[in-house]
Amino acid sequence: CSMDFDFISKLPSLRFIILHDEEMPILNNLLNMELLKDYISIHRGEELGKKDLLDETCPAGLSSSNYHPILAGENVNKYYIHSYYLIDKYKVNKSMELYAPPKIMVRQLGEDITATIDNCVGFISLQSVYNIHTSSRLSNSLLLAILNSSLINWYYHKLFKGKQLFPRILLEN
Repeated sequence: CSMDFDFISKLPSLRFIILHDEEMPILNNLLNMELLKDYISIHRGEELGKKDLLDETCPAGLSSSNYHPILAGENVNKYYIHSYYLIDKYKVNKSMELYAPPKIMVRQLGEDITATIDNCVGFISLQSVYNIHTSSRLSNSLLLAILNSSLINWYYHKLFKGKQLFPRILLEN
C-alpha cells in the first residue's frame, strides 16, 4: 500500500503507523472530518489528591450541605458512573460553572477512551477526568456515543496511543 504526501501531512503526530489497505480510506475520511473543537469546551478537574476526598457517605457530625459529589478517573465507566466520593465544597478551587450539567466526562488514564454523561448531578471531578460541555449544535448523547465507539477507539489506538505503562488520553489531540 502506498501513501501520498497529502495523507501523511494530515496525520496529527509524527510516528510510524501500520495500516492495512482497507484501513487507509477509513483513516483518511476521519482526518478530513470537521473538528470537534469547534463544538465543545474542555476543562480538567480539580488539582487535588484522593486524601482530600471522603467516601460516598457523609461522616457523622458533618453537614452534608458542605459536601459535593466528586469523581476520580476510576469512577468513570463507559455510559455510567459506578460510584463517587464527596469533597468539602471549600476545597474546590475552580468555578462550579465548569461542572454544571449536562456534560460529558472522560477518564484521562486508560487503555481506551472511556466517557460517561452527567445530566443532572453536577459532579465535580479530579484532574484525572475531562469535563466537556457541548455547544447547542452538538448533542451530548451523540458525542457520548462517538467517544465510546469502537471506531474512535480504533482511531485513537492507530494515531495516538503509545506503549506506556499508564496510557494517558490527551483530548487536546
